[in-house]
Amino acid sequence: MAAGAPRFLLISEYPPWPADSGADQRTQLLWRALDRLGEVDLFLASRYAMHSPQQIAACREQFRLAGQVRLAKPGELGAFRLVRPAVPRLVDKVANVLADRQHFYQADAAAAAWLRQRVVSRRYDAIVGRFLLPTASSGAFLFSPVILDLDDVDTQRLENLLQQPQYPPWKRALWRRQLRQLRRALPPLLRQPEHIWLVNPDDLAQTPAAPNSVLPNIAFAPAGTSIVPQPPADASQIMVMVGSLRHRFNVHGVERFINKIWPRILEARPAARFHIVGSQMTDGQRQRWGAVPGVKPIGFVEDIAQAYAPAAMAICPIFEGVGTKIKVVECFMHGRTAVVTPNAHRGFTEALPDELALLAPGADEAFADACVALLDNPARRRRMAEFGLERVRDQFSFERFAAEVSRTVQQVLAAHPGGVRECGVARQQNVPLVPEPLGAS
Repeated sequence: MAAGAPRFLLISEYPPWPADSGADQRTQLLWRALDRLGEVDLFLASRYAMHSPQQIAACREQFRLAGQVRLAKPGELGAFRLVRPAVPRLVDKVANVLADRQHFYQADAAAAAWLRQRVVSRRYDAIVGRFLLPTASSGAFLFSPVILDLDDVDTQRLENLLQQPQYPPWKRALWRRQLRQLRRALPPLLRQPEHIWLVNPDDLAQTPAAPNSVLPNIAFAPAGTSIVPQPPADASQIMVMVGSLRHRFNVHGVERFINKIWPRILEARPAARFHIVGSQMTDGQRQRWGAVPGVKPIGFVEDIAQAYAPAAMAICPIFEGVGTKIKVVECFMHGRTAVVTPNAHRGFTEALPDELALLAPGADEAFADACVALLDNPARRRRMAEFGLERVRDQFSFERFAAEVSRTVQQVLAAHPGGVRECGVARQQNVPLVPEPLGAS
């Protein structure tokens, strides 16, 4: 280890500010946990969009932003880069679907050059990467030691999509092709980190090549603050869904709930109301959802407690996606139980059992019936919320999160006392560089 406090470089596609989505919040929580152990610099590596001047200023002031790099776009990868200058946007769209997935994980030349220069000048003790894709494509695996916050295994996203019956055959065929490519590309990459964090204990067996542990998703509270549970709202007939609406799985879940589940609830309980809370709600979503009887699209709120306070309970109608859903943990911290899909319950089945902490019905009709049952039984809602709050405080606190970060970091630093160094040629063979981009960005 270098003299003095250890130094870390945190690589992320998602900035830690303004922390209005689960991905951004986890970046900030990880930065804060590392900051307890030493000095943390932030490196933002994004393929699709650079961040706003406000985000950059806040990240530089609050989170020691060291730099940002725009990674090569899909059309700048592989053979597509030869035709991209003529019609860059069209080529990017086509390449995003048809390009071999392994190209997306290759080390980007510009990012790797920045990283190499930074590592030499700053003398870091470890690199920590958020998600596999930005970590690999930023060139982090050209160095060691690297700790990877995998969150979830990339192949699982496609596996989950292929289980959804609503998608057309042509999409499913493309996804199956991409899945085959990922199954070839990922094993060598998952052997690169010194340690891997996952959010779901069920996923530990998916990364047998590297030491791993669970770093759970937890409810977010700004530094120096804590979440205070709201008093029970026994007379309420309000259900609330909280989630960033920039994520398509949240949007798909809201749409399915409104179209297939909500009419059954409203027919049984005409006084019921559904509040939709989340950042980046579009005008079209607000108009479309607001036209449905009993539905109130609220959008972004400064204080999330305001969303939970009037609600009888939360719902998490998410049918797609992998990892774990932070909103399932968050609602208990605010004193509310929830009705969730089996997909949203994934990763919480032991900590938050069905029927004791929450309800996790399968079919749409059963989801509606579970909502009605809880609306009719405030005493049961209170018992479940109290049970869940105790479990969440015990197993999903920031202190427990930070303790796992500390345990892992101390292990890795002890095994690599020389700090971050460039890897040997043999290891680099699995992480070839993407050439400098051609044409317009």
